[in-house]
Amino acid sequence: MPWSRVLTFDDPLHYQAAIRAGEWQIYPTKKGQFRAELTQITLNQLWMQSFHHELPQIQTGTVTANRKVIGFLTEVRQPAIHHRGDELSPDDVIVNTDVMHIRAEGDCRYGGMSLPQDGFDVACQAIIGGQFEQPSFKSVVRPKPELVKRLVNLQKSVCLIAKISPELFELPEVVRAFEQNSIHLMVRCLTEGTLSTMSSGAQRHEAIVKRFEEFLEANPNTPLYLTEICAAVGAAERTMRAAC
Repeated sequence: MPWSRVLTFDDPLHYQAAIRAGEWQIYPTKKGQFRAELTQITLNQLWMQSFHHELPQIQTGTVTANRKVIGFLTEVRQPAIHHRGDELSPDDVIVNTDVMHIRAEGDCRYGGMSLPQDGFDVACQAIIGGQFEQPSFKSVVRPKPELVKRLVNLQKSVCLIAKISPELFELPEVVRAFEQNSIHLMVRCLTEGTLSTMSSGAQRHEAIVKRFEEFLEANPNTPLYLTEICAAVGAAERTMRAAC
């Protein structure tokens, strides 16, 4: 049954628990009142989410294994957002496959969509006559700007309906129209775009962050000092700060 909801949060723990298609941890990086809004829409197979938070923060987590998940900025002018070390452009579409690490420098707005993997494969077969071949590591796709713009505008339209006229999602033809158009744009953005992999520097930073997180998990409720953290992670202080 299709449905939608708009949620507001003043606690990052409640915010991270509500996000779908993955397991998330959210760490604000500056003091201040935490505020976030999360809009969620479930169609037949397609899940859509729209995020808005104000404080700078780091988001890390794992993506649900049996769904194809994408993410993208929904506003052109906003503070920088880094995806696994590389700054995102409004023309980029993130293809999420396993571990996520995002750093947002301030007031941030972005969106996401996900399909069951088998549903995504069927859609690719129908639209492009084959499957989307993606490297095993996470990557960023840069489609034609007009495709990304159409995807973002469609996402905004659906989220606006969720806020002002959610009863429209009770109409099967409305749901079907939004879902089919969204899936079509999702497949085209991934299959017609240029695949951009992480730079070697970003890959090194990602490995450092992963070791850092593992070290923190292995030492809960324990005072930790920079010297011993750097020694355990195997990175100098300057490199640690740049990576994190």
